[in-house]
Amino acid sequence: MTITLVDVGTTANDGTGDPLRTAFQTVNTALTRLDNTVNVQTGYVLLKDDSGSTGVVVTTAGNVGIGTTSPSNHFLHILRSGGSTAGVARFESTLTNVAADVEIIDQDNSATRSALEIKGNAGAIGIALFRSNGRINMPSLPTSSAGLATGDLWNDSGTLKIV
Repeated sequence: MTITLVDVGTTANDGTGDPLRTAFQTVNTALTRLDNTVNVQTGYVLLKDDSGSTGVVVTTAGNVGIGTTSPSNHFLHILRSGGSTAGVARFESTLTNVAADVEIIDQDNSATRSALEIKGNAGAIGIALFRSNGRINMPSLPTSSAGLATGDLWNDSGTLKIV
């Protein structure tokens, strides 16, 4: 979206700028585009695309929702639904010699609360990383290699195995 600016001429009242009516039509077009893409509501701001579909929501609490107008109690809530088979999020870096491309810092440093949880669509935790002791918990691993593809993990009586 490009906003057209009012042509004000080169000097005051030199007759080279936009006529008054044209100038206000230009201003109205710009304000309409802005109103259609940035919608300030009580408690949040909606950022929309040119079709009027909400893309990003920022709440007054600082929570950001992408694909959702209700980012719940998360600082960043990304919801992917329908249509494409593309992934939900991608973190990519072309930098070299960096400490980490993605870093999760748990200031609480608790051994009883996970710093990262990856859940399946039924809400069951597939992988949980506990920050303070570096433990990784994978409670939903299969207990047999039957039906697994090459490279899949499974739990053989407490021993992690790869098919």
